Amino acid sequence: MPSTAIADAVPIRGLPDRSRPLLVGHGLAVAALVVLTVATASFGSQGWFDDAYGVVLPVVAFGAPVVVGVAGAALGGGLLPTLALGAAPSLAWAVAVVVGRALGTLLGTPLPIPDSPLWAIAGAFLVVGLAGALGGFVVGRVGRFAWQRLVG
Repeated sequence: MPSTAIADAVPIRGLPDRSRPLLVGHGLAVAALVVLTVATASFGSQGWFDDAYGVVLPVVAFGAPVVVGVAGAALGGGLLPTLALGAAPSLAWAVAVVVGRALGTLLGTPLPIPDSPLWAIAGAFLVVGLAGALGGFVVGRVGRFAWQRLVG
């Protein structure tokens, strides 16, 4: 009984119940990050999108994984889909930087070479995203257990 209770208590796979709003919201946030990253990497700080990028990047790369972790666990989702959603912003950002820099070179507005390599920045974003999703998952799962205990 204990092994099946643990397996039922912390699912590894499976999307949460009522997951469509969570997935759509997260997808839109990551898409906004990608668009702003490509625009900023292509044109530099020449428009409003650079200011928006400065706000959207930390919110989506660092905040969204935590929210996805809490919501996914609270809705009964599995750990692997939650971690995948937590990793999505950093991976999408890395691809968008490469595309944006290539587009900027083609347009004649290349950015200066950054001090840190892309793999190091993307790796740090990935670690923070995975840690945030895992921490959020634990908080969401504990909250779900507490709610089930209180409500019955």
